[in-house]
Amino acid sequence: MNEEEFREWEEIMNIVHRFEQMLENNANSFFEEDEFESLADYYLENNKLSNASKAIEYGLGIYPTSNSIKLKNVQLLIDQKEFDKAFAIIGIIEKSKSFSYEVNVLKGTIYNLKNEPDKAEIEFEKALLLIEDESVLDEILLNIAISFEVTFHYETALKYLNRAIKINPSNFEILLEMAICYERTTNNKKAIEYYIKYLDEEPFDAEAWFSLGISYSFTENYEKAIEAYDFAIAINDKFSSAYFYKADIYVNIKNDYLKGLDVYFDYLALIKDDPSVYYYIGECYENLSEFEKALDFYNKTLLIEPKYADAYLGIAYVHLELNNIDICLENVIIALEIDNENPEYWYLYAKVQSNKSNYEEAKKGFENALNIESFDEEIWIDFSDLFYTNNKIDEAIKTLNESQTYCPDSADIAYKLAFLFSKAEAFKSMYSSLENAFILDSTRFDNYKEMFSHLENDLQFIELIKKYKIK
Repeated sequence: MNEEEFREWEEIMNIVHRFEQMLENNANSFFEEDEFESLADYYLENNKLSNASKAIEYGLGIYPTSNSIKLKNVQLLIDQKEFDKAFAIIGIIEKSKSFSYEVNVLKGTIYNLKNEPDKAEIEFEKALLLIEDESVLDEILLNIAISFEVTFHYETALKYLNRAIKINPSNFEILLEMAICYERTTNNKKAIEYYIKYLDEEPFDAEAWFSLGISYSFTENYEKAIEAYDFAIAINDKFSSAYFYKADIYVNIKNDYLKGLDVYFDYLALIKDDPSVYYYIGECYENLSEFEKALDFYNKTLLIEPKYADAYLGIAYVHLELNNIDICLENVIIALEIDNENPEYWYLYAKVQSNKSNYEEAKKGFENALNIESFDEEIWIDFSDLFYTNNKIDEAIKTLNESQTYCPDSADIAYKLAFLFSKAEAFKSMYSSLENAFILDSTRFDNYKEMFSHLENDLQFIELIKKYKIK
């Protein structure tokens, strides 16, 4: 805050103090018309609507013909979503024929909030034609843009922001809003460009560094994202979201679970009761094969949130690794009792029941998983394996044939289907499926070569191998 801004702030606070003292003492005091405007602005900006209403009512009692105070009343009514009353007062102001562009700006704002953006734009354009002082034009365009942002019309907001930035390229508030709008319209390269321009002007804005990090993540520039999160943390070492997103990159992108753990523990130093972070720490330890620590943190998750179904799933996976099949199944069942619409839960249930040779329960698990998620090739393949291992080869083939409706580009399904056709001695179908697999991804044949070793002297097989140049 510079010296001039400080003086203005002092003047406003003096007016506010005098007004509140008057209210407290139930006394009368004289205020200039512009002082009521300042009071209304102060209370509206600080969301003190009750005091804003009192200041406006008192002001209109002394200056009943004041259009400027009436405009403040319109702003108050907009904040209170009393749009019809606001329009009624605007109608009165317009009849005076001495109104300014602010009337059209307020009408545009109301139309935006009523989800009538076309009407809003008409009013805003009328307002822009009435502006005589070009020095305020960039700020008015900025406010118009924000009106469209509030109602999620980001493309329209950008139109006004681009006009504003041409007038004043160094207005950092415009740069920030442009970055936000580009981010919301998923134009992350542009968002990055404008966040950087903004941060050149305002380098100590932790929120902007954080948002820049998110935009870098969306463009898969993860090193830059981490750097941006680090700047946010350097400015505000209690910026919990920056720690969280930074840890997410280490864990889910870099698979660097040790660094991820360090950052998650930094987060826990700030937010001690977030069950999701205890769960993610458990996942890190599970991926590091530190199963006792994984179980400890999954259980800590459940102490905070007893119905955290993923924690039960994590416990189940750990016990599956430890070959504690019954304990694994118990925890999967608990997870399903909490959420029976999660395909991963049903998938693990099916695999465990298959492991225990419970054919009907395994079948039920696969069917439920696929009813929820039909596009997961791994579930289809494992479902067909259930039939194959139970000597139901026709069912296995039928299952993979059906899977191609949902996963037509899966080379793995095509290879598995070719193998099943060979076992069923349906050789014409086998060659057709095998050729389809080669077309989809011939490099994956190495994973399935042993399944077709009995064909190494088959002429048609040899011709296919040559045709697709498979080594």
